[in-house]
Amino acid sequence: MSRLNSQYSRLVRVIALAATFATCISDACAQSTPFCVTVKTYSGADLEPSAEHRIVFDNGLIYDLPQLDPSTVTLYDPAQGRVTLLDRPRQVQTTISIDDLINVTAQARAAAEADEQKKEQLGLNARVQTSDRMVGYSIQFGGATYHTSTQKPSNPVMAAEFGQLSDLASRLNLVRRHPLPPFARMTLNDRVTSAGEIPLETTLTLKRGDQTDEYRSTMAIGEVTEADKTAMKEIQGMAGLYKSVLLAEFPSE
Repeated sequence: MSRLNSQYSRLVRVIALAATFATCISDACAQSTPFCVTVKTYSGADLEPSAEHRIVFDNGLIYDLPQLDPSTVTLYDPAQGRVTLLDRPRQVQTTISIDDLINVTAQARAAAEADEQKKEQLGLNARVQTSDRMVGYSIQFGGATYHTSTQKPSNPVMAAEFGQLSDLASRLNLVRRHPLPPFARMTLNDRVTSAGEIPLETTLTLKRGDQTDEYRSTMAIGEVTEADKTAMKEIQGMAGLYKSVLLAEFPSE
């Protein structure tokens, strides 16, 4: 009986999360103004970014536009409850429902519920702390440590929308089997979003045995440009033309 109650409670939490997520999207879209966040990621001490993305928020849609390798673009449509990946070279696309993203995350949590070691490895027990490296927050699990500083956007709705994007992107990484579990990063993102902030700089330190790797990401808030508008129109056209395939058939990263 206790196991049934536990499963029922998890189901209720998943349904409540989906409902709350939809409500937040609706409220944000009612007040949103188009804006863009440029994310640049650096490896080690490199001065040139290894990845650069323009994340454009426009009329409830979120466009992830990679600048250095534009082969795969991502279109988030929270109002319709879906995320679409589009592959330019192969001209294929795949769509994942937000309900599925939420369910997969909940299932991963539930699978580790009785295993404290696994919970630690996945970052499910990780807690946000005050960073000792920068003015901001930190979180650590296993061999991974995040530090992040923050910025206050001119409109608090921008923080809510960026927080929604961060949540969806983390869940998508789990579905696409990204090697680093997303749960600690999701916990950190929740703290930043609840404060009405957007990350300014985030560092990730990975320790594996004697090897230590470090990555740094910067985030700059800006306006939507004419080039962004052209790119968004192109993506809408791609979504209407590209062949739909299953996620398992979509090119891996």
